[in-house]
Amino acid sequence: MAAPVVICDLDDTLIRTDLLYESVLKLIRTKPWLVLKLPGWFLKGKAHAKATLAQHIQLDPALLPYRDDILRLVKARRQSGAKTILLSASNRDLVSAVSRHCQCFDEADGSTENLNLKGKNKLAWIESRYPGSFEYIGDSSADLPIWRKSTHAVLVNPSNSTSSKVKSIGNQCEVIQDQPDLPRLIKKQLRVNQWIKNLLIAVPLIAAHQVKNFDLVFSTILAMISFSLIASMVYVMNDMLDVENDRKHPTKKERPFASGRLPLKTGFFLAPVLGLASFGVASTLGWSFVAVIALYFSANVIYSVRLKEAIMLDVVTLASFYTMRLMAGSAATDIAISQWLLSFSTFFFLGLAMVKRYTELLRMVSRNNSALHGRGYTAEDKAPVLIMGITCSLLSILILALYFASPDIQVLYTNPTRLWMIAPILLFWTGRVWLLTHRGQVDDDPVVFAVKDKVSIAVAVFFLLVISWAT
Repeated sequence: MAAPVVICDLDDTLIRTDLLYESVLKLIRTKPWLVLKLPGWFLKGKAHAKATLAQHIQLDPALLPYRDDILRLVKARRQSGAKTILLSASNRDLVSAVSRHCQCFDEADGSTENLNLKGKNKLAWIESRYPGSFEYIGDSSADLPIWRKSTHAVLVNPSNSTSSKVKSIGNQCEVIQDQPDLPRLIKKQLRVNQWIKNLLIAVPLIAAHQVKNFDLVFSTILAMISFSLIASMVYVMNDMLDVENDRKHPTKKERPFASGRLPLKTGFFLAPVLGLASFGVASTLGWSFVAVIALYFSANVIYSVRLKEAIMLDVVTLASFYTMRLMAGSAATDIAISQWLLSFSTFFFLGLAMVKRYTELLRMVSRNNSALHGRGYTAEDKAPVLIMGITCSLLSILILALYFASPDIQVLYTNPTRLWMIAPILLFWTGRVWLLTHRGQVDDDPVVFAVKDKVSIAVAVFFLLVISWAT
């Protein structure tokens, strides 16, 4: 028989996230100038910090990752005649908003500016209003005093220690375990498959024909490691800041942070660890390389907070991230980048950035949406993006052809005429990529597509063979 009162926790119980972390991220995203005040708010107590955050941000409860099994359980208890209560240490206003959205709770309450409704404080709230039998649904060891007083306990992904302590109480106990594979999720969040982009760091080394110089090769490898770590930090940071927009996206909503399978607090730990490791490796390569890493990180912060919503500035910034990898390779090896390479990379990577944005616009139109969530583009922008993207891609090949005809090429290649074979194969590849993009057959990231595409791999092999033949 169900208890007459069923009390459900919110954070990491009803939802697969914590509203405190959600609130901090929303503040960073919408009002970054207030971030410096965060330590002062927390020094006045966690309850004060939660209340102040709630005053400055507005969370949409419809976008939170709910646990369907807990919602079904609460609704079933309510239908059986029990009174259902949503009780949380999160701020009262946010808890009430979630309760109104769910429409399956008879009452809701949370922390105020002067009271953090957690552990013994939550138990005191329950005993003052419902001194009889009650069922409690929670997840944390802080809820142990409440479970000791409850007649029925529901534990959501408890630790082994918490589970053992609750079971030893002797009351009815139910355990819900749906904890995902954390190492696999972290690997997915770090986007190890995207590290392939950092092979661009080796381009200055290859272009200067220094692949037999062990010291420079070793420096290039260290640079790739450092850049991979900072890139993963950026992916963590970007997905945390963009979590709300990702939840609106048909496919991005399954990302680890957006889905709630990977806790946001994990991201707050991962990001600084990755950043410190990256700069630690970078420090062995000299201050020029450290400066490039710092520039890449700073540009990504600005992009995540503001530029990704600015039309054209977003794709120009995305293209610059690729060029920064070339700069990193140059800084790590002290090999200067030619103006030809910089010019080619600027237009080539801008074309790739346009591929990414055009793909998103195609999917948006196919779903009858009028605008991209978190972006500045609308359905009417599809044609201009296509035209500009193709133009940039073709201009990059023109620059390459002009380079092949310039006197500069005689310095590095004994048979530079053979390099002309690269131009038609790049025209083929570029045209094919844009046709497949227009058909909707290219992933969001064209680099990931190229790595998986057999034709693209064959083109890359041909490219390297021709360079070797001409050297």
